[in-house]
Amino acid sequence: MENFWSDFRKNLRAGVRTVYKKAEELTRVGRLKLEIVAVKRDIEKAFIELGGRLYHQIDQERKYDTKDDPEVAALVTKIRNKEDRLEELEKNISDIQDITSTDNSAD
Repeated sequence: MENFWSDFRKNLRAGVRTVYKKAEELTRVGRLKLEIVAVKRDIEKAFIELGGRLYHQIDQERKYDTKDDPEVAALVTKIRNKEDRLEELEKNISDIQDITSTDNSAD
């Protein structure tokens, strides 16, 4: 009977550790996903701003050449940087999930 309780405690501790690790993983992934949503929102805003700027140039200024416009260049750079950050965040999520799956298979 003592072996039963000893095994029970041992298995319970292992279960608690597993639940804790999974909760920790989900928390980290959740935070990264929230940041991804924010970055995507920033990209969308930059696209809207860029579209408005281009529309203004075409409609009001009657010019179609935007490569000399510093505002357009800044917006394109901002979008590229946000897209790079988005890739980084998605890679971080993948890395967390890979590490966790490797840890779980080792148990």
